[in-house]
Order: sequence, then C-alpha cells, then structure tokens
Amino acid sequence: MKLRTLQDAPIKKGTRVIVRADFDVVTGRIEDNFKIRECLATIRFVLRKGGRVRIVSHLGRPHGVIVRRLSMKSIAQYLGKLLGRRVFFISDPLSRKIFQRYDSLSDILFFENIRFWPGEEKNNTRFASDLAKWGDLYVNEAFADSHRTHASVVALPKQLSSFAGFQTEEETAFLNRALQRASKAVVVIGGVKLETKIPVITRFLDRGSTVFVGGAPANTFFLARGMRVGKSLVEPAFLKKVASLLKNKKCILPTDLLVGKGKGFPTRVISAHDHLRPSEMILDVGQETAQHFGPVFKSVRTIVWNGPVGIAEQYPKGTYALARAVARARGLKIVGGGDTIAFLRKYSMLKGFSHVSTGGGAMLEFLAGKKLPGIEVLR
Repeated sequence: MKLRTLQDAPIKKGTRVIVRADFDVVTGRIEDNFKIRECLATIRFVLRKGGRVRIVSHLGRPHGVIVRRLSMKSIAQYLGKLLGRRVFFISDPLSRKIFQRYDSLSDILFFENIRFWPGEEKNNTRFASDLAKWGDLYVNEAFADSHRTHASVVALPKQLSSFAGFQTEEETAFLNRALQRASKAVVVIGGVKLETKIPVITRFLDRGSTVFVGGAPANTFFLARGMRVGKSLVEPAFLKKVASLLKNKKCILPTDLLVGKGKGFPTRVISAHDHLRPSEMILDVGQETAQHFGPVFKSVRTIVWNGPVGIAEQYPKGTYALARAVARARGLKIVGGGDTIAFLRKYSMLKGFSHVSTGGGAMLEFLAGKKLPGIEVLR
C-alpha cells in the first residue's frame, strides 16, 4: 500500500498543518543546516496553499525534563531567517492560554523541544490529543525519527488526517529502489555500531548484494577470522553471527589497514591478514584498499553507503577515497548516517549522490526490512 503524500493533502486557506520535522541540529551557531533545508520544500508548499504551519521537533535527548541548552528557540529564529517569514515560538503547546492567543495566527508557529514533555517518548495518547488541537492535518517530515514509537510520530498522526512530506516520500522511494535492485548492488557498511548494521548486511547478502564492511564493524569480522586486533573496538557478542556471514563470498573486508596507537602516535600500514600489536588499533583502511574503490564502483548500478570506513575525523583518507569513488559512479547512489553526511559536508561532496538520507538509524531499519512505526501509520 502506498503512502498518503503531501500532494494528496486537502490543504486550503486557513488549514492548520502540524509538520513533524527533524531539526535535531547543533544549538547556538547552526553549522549544519542540512536537515532544516531538507524540510523547506514541504513548509513552503503548505504556505503556498494558504495553510498555517505548526512545527513540532526535538533536540537532543532531555528525556521528559526541561534542559535549557536544548531549547529550540534559536532554531525557530534561524528558520524564520531562512524563510523570510515571521515565526512565533511556542514555549508550552499544552498551555490553554497560549493556545487561545496563538492558534488563530496565520504565521508559522514553532513549538518548544517536544521531548521536554514525558508524554512524547511514552507515546502518550492524551499528550498527542493536546498537540492535535493545534492542527487539522499532520505531515511527517521527520523520516529520521520514524523508527521511534513517540507521540508526535505515532499517536499524533492517528488523531488527524496524516500525510508524508516531500522528504519522507523521497526517502522511502529511494530506499525501496535500492532494495529492488539489491541483486546487483554494492553496499558499504562502516561507522560504529555493528549491532545496528548486522540486519542490513544479512538482508543484502541474502538478496545477492556485494557488501563491503569497514570502520568499527569490520574489527569484529577480523576478530572472527582469527586476527588479533589489539585495542580496536569490537563487539564479541556478535562473533558467531559474523563468522557465518564471512562464509558468504560476497562479504568483503579491507585488504590492508592503517594501524597505530591513536592521535599523535606514528602509524603503519599492514596486510589485513597480519596481527596488530597489543597497544595498536585499526584507524582506517590502507592505500591498497582505497585505490580499489574507483575501479569497483565504476560500473556498479546501485550503491548504498552508511558510515565512514575509518576514524574519519582524524584519519580521513580512506573515507575520502570512498566518497570520491562513489560520487563519480554513474548508478543510483544512496548515502546516509550522521557521521557520513557530516564528512561529506566538510569536504563539499554532498552533490555527488542521487540521494542523501537524513536518517541514520531509520535508514538502516528500513533497509533491514523492519516496519517503521512513523511510516506505517501513514499507509
């Protein structure tokens, strides 16, 4: 069943539209506005139709208590500057007095960090009802949060006519295309948490994809292969599962590695079949591996990439070579994950991809075949 999308929404002059956005960005000076800009098309569409926009979002993880440094007031002001529109900041959307004062305004309303209220993470129906009073329609433009069973993602859209925003619609469309092309796809998995990556690795291998594993997840694969990995981050609980994945010839690991004690210490390159010294850790893929990225991706029809292939903040060469090779490829190129996007933004490489996903965890769960609560409620 298809999603109900923004194009289907009966928006007319005066329609109050609650937009669940993902503006979980750096506070103070907003250096990475990627998530905010991805939401602008939906906001502008609603405004052009004469609708009244009410923004619901979160910042950080305050877990139901007020944390002043996580207030969204500065982000509301920033959004107003981007749009060239007046934005009213709603400090307490549950206040009856504030509702009576601001609900009739045609200006954009921007609610305080929704996670300041315990009802949000509890997916509380009554809390969602209090929010629903502000809107006639609901739009999910927070794909990155759609894997969470929170009130503003699940309970709230159940109480209003609900639709997927442009960005959420695009996310699901591109990820579905990647799954449909899985038999001829190359999937690159890096980053940190192997636990969140194993279901994706397993599903794509089962569908015939070639899966390259780098970054911290690769450390556990090397350990399962019998390699001594020194102080590298590993997840021993998954050794048995990883050992079974290694039996698949399409599960690929780096052929050489940059290793050392860490920042400020000398490094050396070793074969991926050698052992690390007890004081060393894996820092990045080696030059031989990096040089192979270009030829491998040159004729690939579909590429999915999530996570740097090394400690990219300090040792960027491997991830940079990967990014350049993927960007130059001609096929469908999908990339996601907060650290990956930050890296691409730092090196001005975001434009080289077919789709840049705003959701790290949500992207992985979707690709792993899990049902995202925030998406299912829109079907």
